[in-house]
Amino acid sequence: MKALIALTAMGLIAATAQTESRKTFALIGYGASTCAQFANLFKLDQGFEDSYFSWAQGYLSGWNDAQLKTTKSFRDLSSLSTKEQQAFLRSYCDQHPLSSYLEAVWTLRDRLNIEFVREN
Repeated sequence: MKALIALTAMGLIAATAQTESRKTFALIGYGASTCAQFANLFKLDQGFEDSYFSWAQGYLSGWNDAQLKTTKSFRDLSSLSTKEQQAFLRSYCDQHPLSSYLEAVWTLRDRLNIEFVREN
């Protein structure tokens, strides 16, 4: 059963890539999925949440790296617990099925505490 679910997930992501094959990409992976795709996969197997959340944490870490270099600020990824962040993303996607998962991550980012680097 898990193999069938994994194939379904890869098919969703592959289908997205095929329809966009002649375009360039600024974003690829789970963040390019819709919230509805995330919710459907979550209903099939809650283990997919870990994959999506791992993508989100990597995205936010990269975003923070760019912010640190340009504005000397970042979003504290520990200001909400992992469970709180995952619950927020699930709730956002349930309420906004046509939004991209990336939009859910952006909204989560905006709820995290902002920190500033103090220079000595």
